[in-house]
Parts: sequence; structure tokens; C-alpha cells
Amino acid sequence: MTVSEVASLWTLLSFQPLTGGFRLSPSVSSLTASSAASYRANRCLVYLVRTLLFLVPAWTSNVGLAQLADLAPRPELSPEQVVEYQVTAFQHNDEPQSDAGIERAFRFASPSNREMTGPLAHFVQIVKSPLYSPMLNNRSSSIVGAQVRDDQAKITVKVVAADGRRVIYVFALSKQTEGEFNNCWMTDAVAPLEVKDDNSDQGMTI
Repeated sequence: MTVSEVASLWTLLSFQPLTGGFRLSPSVSSLTASSAASYRANRCLVYLVRTLLFLVPAWTSNVGLAQLADLAPRPELSPEQVVEYQVTAFQHNDEPQSDAGIERAFRFASPSNREMTGPLAHFVQIVKSPLYSPMLNNRSSSIVGAQVRDDQAKITVKVVAADGRRVIYVFALSKQTEGEFNNCWMTDAVAPLEVKDDNSDQGMTI
């Protein structure tokens, strides 16, 4: 059955609430008895399609989270993709266990960054500080600015925190030129640019 046929069935097999149950729309109830069995079968098919329309997004979401857990620095990832990955990791920080998102984001900290913020346990403390905790379990995020020049990049992100606050961060990245992550974009520092409902605009970088 094609998508258009499914859509037609969805319209035709609309239900109207009645006491004690549901009835078919007039276009179906007026059909001859010889066609009733066929339409009852089609109605079951529509129920199945409706169920799948809810299940498929949930399945693909789980696949996305699995891919998120396995991602590591790669040369083909752009600065924007690296930042999107890190902020998304923070959003799902406790999946599948506590602080799993922080660990994922730490994978994309550059060697020079790790010298300042590592090891991982120290990085966790920094991210959980008041200046950076809005990224954890955030409601949503979006890139609002990007500057890429040669092997340096600055990506500006607006984050809507779990409590509804809007916070803007600037991610500074560089393309690595040697070692294990040669030609990979990694984060050197993150600084809050503006914090709504909060007068503070200063903070240590991570």
C-alpha cells in the first residue's frame, strides 16, 4: 500500500465518538454489505499504520542515542557538528548512567584543554558549576553564530536550560595538527557570553 493510499484510508476511516464506542463516518456506513468486510480489514490496517507511526520515531531516537554514545573525534566532523554533539551530550547527561554525557563531551576536549581541565573528574566538577550547569539536561540548543578561519573556529550557541533560562556560550575550537587526533576539530575553551536573568557574564573557560 502506497503512502497516498494510507492517507486516503486515514481520512475515510475517521471515527466519531459515541456513547459506548465509536462509529464509522457516513461515507463508510453507507457502503454495501459486500464491501463491509474489506473496509473492516482496511480499518485494522490503519490502526497498525498509526501504531507504527508512533513506534518508528521512538526506535530511530534510540538508534541516535546509540550513535551518540559511540562518537569520537573524526576529521570529517565540522566545528559546528562537534559543538552540536557536545551540547547534545550534555542534554542527555544521565543516559544511560549519571554523567555519561559529560564523559562524551570530554572526548572532544583538545589536548591543551585537557591540560587545564582534566582529568575527567575535575572536568565534571567544572561542568556542574553554576556557569556551565545550564547545559546539563538542557531543553534545547541552537547555533546562532559561527566563525571559521583556517584551523581556528568560534561557534556561538544559545541554550535553553532545564529551568527555562536562556544562556549563550562561545565554543573556541582548533583543528589538531598532530598526534592521535590529527585534522580533527576539538574544543579548546567554552565561555559564557551572556546569561539571561543573571548579571554575571564572566567565567572560567572549559
